[in-house]
Amino acid sequence: MISSFFLSREIKRYPFFFLLLLVTLTLGTLGLLGIGLVSEQVQTKLKSNAKEILTSDLVVSARRDLNDGEKEKLQSVVDKISHEHYLVVDIYSMVTHLRSGETRLVELRGVEQNFPFYGKLTTATGIFSQKELFVSKDLSELWQIKTSDVMRLGDLTLSVSGVVTDDSSQGLRGFSLAPRLYIPLSDLQKTNLLKPGSTGGYAYHYRFPKLNDEEVKKVKDLITELLTDPAIRVTLPEQSSEQTGRTLGYLTDFMALAALIGLILSLVGIFYLYQSHLLARLKDLCLLYLHGLSKGSIIIRIIQQFSLVFFVAFALQYLSLSFFYQKLVPFLSTTVGLDMPKEISFKQILSQFPFLYGLSLSILVPLLMGLLRTPMGLQLKSQKISLARFRFYDFIPFMLLLLGYSCYLSHSFYTGSLFFGALCIVFLFSMITVKLMQWILKKFIAGRGLRIPTIEYGIALRNLTRSGHKLTLSFLSLTLGATLISLILQLDRMIQKEFILDENKPSLFVFDIQEEQLSPLLEFTKSRGLKLDGITPMIRARLEDVNGKAFKRATGDTGTLRTREDENESRFRNRGINLTYRQHLIPSETLVEGKLFPEKIAGETLDRPAYLSLEKRFAQRLGLKINDKVTLDIQGVPVEGVVWNFREVKWTSFYPNFFVNVEPGFIDQAPKTYLAVLPVTTRENKLSFERDAVKEFNNISFIDIEELAAKLSDLFTRSRMAIEIISWLSLGVGLVILYGLSHDQVYRRMYDLALMKSMGFSSGSLIQHLLLEFGTLFFVAMVAGFTLGWGMALIIGREIFKISWSIDWGRMFGPGLFLTVLCLATILVSAWKVTRAQPRELLSDT
Repeated sequence: MISSFFLSREIKRYPFFFLLLLVTLTLGTLGLLGIGLVSEQVQTKLKSNAKEILTSDLVVSARRDLNDGEKEKLQSVVDKISHEHYLVVDIYSMVTHLRSGETRLVELRGVEQNFPFYGKLTTATGIFSQKELFVSKDLSELWQIKTSDVMRLGDLTLSVSGVVTDDSSQGLRGFSLAPRLYIPLSDLQKTNLLKPGSTGGYAYHYRFPKLNDEEVKKVKDLITELLTDPAIRVTLPEQSSEQTGRTLGYLTDFMALAALIGLILSLVGIFYLYQSHLLARLKDLCLLYLHGLSKGSIIIRIIQQFSLVFFVAFALQYLSLSFFYQKLVPFLSTTVGLDMPKEISFKQILSQFPFLYGLSLSILVPLLMGLLRTPMGLQLKSQKISLARFRFYDFIPFMLLLLGYSCYLSHSFYTGSLFFGALCIVFLFSMITVKLMQWILKKFIAGRGLRIPTIEYGIALRNLTRSGHKLTLSFLSLTLGATLISLILQLDRMIQKEFILDENKPSLFVFDIQEEQLSPLLEFTKSRGLKLDGITPMIRARLEDVNGKAFKRATGDTGTLRTREDENESRFRNRGINLTYRQHLIPSETLVEGKLFPEKIAGETLDRPAYLSLEKRFAQRLGLKINDKVTLDIQGVPVEGVVWNFREVKWTSFYPNFFVNVEPGFIDQAPKTYLAVLPVTTRENKLSFERDAVKEFNNISFIDIEELAAKLSDLFTRSRMAIEIISWLSLGVGLVILYGLSHDQVYRRMYDLALMKSMGFSSGSLIQHLLLEFGTLFFVAMVAGFTLGWGMALIIGREIFKISWSIDWGRMFGPGLFLTVLCLATILVSAWKVTRAQPRELLSDT
């Protein structure tokens, strides 16, 4: 009977409250659940296609060919097992389309018979051959390539046999440095492009037809134990799918945190709505208490009531996501570059259910604890019925759950804690701003009449000074929404600015320059009236030990819970190192810890370890500190070193930068290739230089910085569009909450409004009064939110992207004005009926 009273009669009696609560919960969780659904669908597809992405059961790969000893160890394992194998070699090189005379960078994939074991390459003719030259669809469209067109690759010319329209091994269609060409491995060796230091990789693929997955894992463990070089990767299909989905993972992490702001906004609204509802129902609750219903039973019924609404909201999520997902499958498949599953998996949604329910319920804990402390027997005797004050420690469960959920969504303790800390700062800033605004207004209106300068504005200012925590909640929700939108807009502008070419950015990035080619290339460049800049040697090495202890590779166990920091550390441990030597910092580098390399003294004998300069985040991921002693293996020669300083690097300079810089005088004689850049010049000069240089030095490769910047800009634009959708969804949540808050405020002021109408205020004057009051609040909230968002964009841009600060005033004022007008329109809608009612209607019990 009591449960029926709380669940059915309450909903019938207060339909507007429960409808607003349902809409708030639905909108607040829609973004998170939608992101979770898409992420789960992509991961499910990647896992189901894991072997097609890897193309085999196991791969042993490195950015160099295995030496004879490593090949013998590998063969000692696989020769004992029935297997098939092939070798794939990928290198970046320039290719010339002879019909058009155009030249560009491509990824040359040399393949052998049997490639691929799993998956397939779809061609326009339907037949792929490992013995002929095929080009990818994007290169074909770029150059309008036809069958039998001739391509020059190094010292070899070959005719195109077909176009690969789909390669299942490419997985997600994310960022690609260059289009791909497929060439027989024997022909790749004839091109004379496989020179020492060439950018590329070797991958030995194996299929074990008689082994199950567990037995293949044991084979992987044996090979990993024998091949101790961290630069050699032994990969299984599931690890390949994880690597393929890593970029999407980072994007969905960021989007999920942005959507979490929408959830927090809805929780702010739920707190306010339930506080107002409980206060309005307190008299009835006191009567139930006097009739024998305990406070604990009342609280349990309220929780049941909330749970019912939450489950209905969750059911609505299920139905709406099922409907919209089917409509969005073509768009998602095109955007992600992967055929999305048609059937929906709600595993990710169900996994988030406990977090969402617990977090939503925990925001009611302070109110329920306040209700528990309310002396209900005495309330009926009081002239003014009120709930007991909630206390700060009542919010601790909510804060802990929010912190945990932030870390869960971001897959990072650091990022989750940083996000949680930023939210706390916004909350504290909102409270301080509201209190400061009220204090200033009290000082301003003290001793003045109501005409400040008009009576409507005077009453509005006095109402602002008298509002309590409800004003703070309203201000907080508006500020959070504005902060998120400002963060996205300003960060987008800062990053886009970094990709705009100017006189400080080069036209071409030149790599794979052999030592003997450097002088002829410089002469060639000079003869054309140009000059190469940023000429930097590149040497390949590996980290042998740190402080006398062997530097071990990460196991990469996919069965354990791993944060993004763990993934980064594992990835950096399991790779070789490209390093350089130079005495001084270049403009794109900044010293952040330690000292500069000491200047060399003529005739000085260097009988000490070499000093090393490390990129700061690279050092942190490997756990290296200043004065750590390390041993580098540079192509079989051990070099002792000491970590001397840490640098920050601005990678968007597009100049040759390295994680490790070695003090000159120690590795200068090591085998090396060179990198360089061609400073900004006209497009005609750039293309002409690139085309003629390839004829003279066919192994040297170029990256067009303008094209690269455009690709990076497009990649971020697609990410930004997705995040902006989440931002505007959060704004929608904020507007729904604002409607509820303003409706409640107007409802509570009915007697004041009736009195003002009785004194001669017209409906227009009442609307003007409400617009002035809330308009002042909106203006301050927008200024605070957009300033906070800009500040957060500065921090993220500085710490993550290493970009300089800037501000786009147009993206500050335009959206701020739009949101203010939108909020004022919301107030008009919520107050329209009340402001036009007659005084007797406002004073009636109904």
